[in-house]
Amino acid sequence: MVILWLIVMGVFVIVEIFTNAFFAIFVAFGAILALLCSLIGAPFVVQLVIFVIGSVGTVLSLRKRILNRFKVPYYKRLISGIDGLVGTDGITTRVIQNNILPGRVRIHGENWMAITYDKAPIENSQKVTVVAVENGKLVVSKVEELN
Repeated sequence: MVILWLIVMGVFVIVEIFTNAFFAIFVAFGAILALLCSLIGAPFVVQLVIFVIGSVGTVLSLRKRILNRFKVPYYKRLISGIDGLVGTDGITTRVIQNNILPGRVRIHGENWMAITYDKAPIENSQKVTVVAVENGKLVVSKVEELN
């Protein structure tokens, strides 16, 4: 049974390495407890019970505390698409007249419709920063150049 628990432990350690759920490591810990029971000669049923109790017990008692300790959220919101452009710099490719007549901004090789944050026009070829997204349009602010 020692080999079985070593394999179970190894599999769950590998699963933990390739996932970010922070779950499989506790199952591997349960396998270590079962391995120790196997080494002292406990019957397989006892090993199995220790494995289940050790795995579930550590998940329920330690996972949340450890995640909170390291400030790791259970999940991170993936920001992609147009919302992922907030904070990015770009160059105007068409004059932004006002918020009724949007201009165009090139960011990462793509052209996006844009309006201004302060409603002031921004000329062509000006460096801008995306400050928000509003109705599918980028809200941009002109980047002031330091001389």
